Amino acid sequence: MLLAIMPLRPQDYCPALNYGDDTFTLHRYNNFHPKGRTVGSVLTTKALSLEKRMAKLSSSMNKRVEDLANLVNSKLDKYDDTRVKIIDDNQKRVESKVDQIISSVKQQKVDDMHLHDCVQQAIHVKLQEDKEEMEEINKRKTNVIIRGLK
Repeated sequence: MLLAIMPLRPQDYCPALNYGDDTFTLHRYNNFHPKGRTVGSVLTTKALSLEKRMAKLSSSMNKRVEDLANLVNSKLDKYDDTRVKIIDDNQKRVESKVDQIISSVKQQKVDDMHLHDCVQQAIHVKLQEDKEEMEEINKRKTNVIIRGLK
């Protein structure tokens, strides 16, 4: 709503006033309005009515501004709630992924320990076979083969 404030002239209130050269002069009514009121009281009454109207407009504008502020705040609250939900969802997804990675690393450690145990046992078995073979070779070094003995 566009509010235009027009300057008020004294002759708008009193036809007995003549407006000329930035001053006004009184004619035949000698400072009295045709309805019997003084020019000052007419101007005061109009000023008061304008002040009342301005107060009404001001209060209605303030109410509209408050309504708009409440609307903007509610929209921002909705936006903030949505952002908080999105952030919470993202955080939960990240936490679940980290938990999966931790569990897979623990499982891999268990698998690595099992593999280490298997390798260690295979090495131990091979060393044992090598040791037995060396004992067999040492035993054969001292053996004599006799041919032709009956």
